[in-house]
Amino acid sequence: MKSFAVATTLAVAASATPMEYARIVKQVNSNPASTWAAEQPTRFNSTADAKQLCGTWLKGHPSYFRLPEREEDESFKVAKPEDIPTDFDARTTW
Repeated sequence: MKSFAVATTLAVAASATPMEYARIVKQVNSNPASTWAAEQPTRFNSTADAKQLCGTWLKGHPSYFRLPEREEDESFKVAKPEDIPTDFDARTTW
């Protein structure tokens, strides 16, 4: 249910104009069960401004290019399952 609400909000926001952002923020923040608070973006004037930073170019797109494959070396070894710790806490490790 939560993912449906987020998907719906994102779908509405995807077609948002700057004037509609306030309405979307009000709608999201009026939900008492929400675990986060929305606010109007300050970096983008519209979703078109943000669109250029999202996604990936797929084959067939004029800007698509394939990165070179990495050759296996010492830093590229796969750990054996028994070498992986059963628990890890970055707060105490670093």
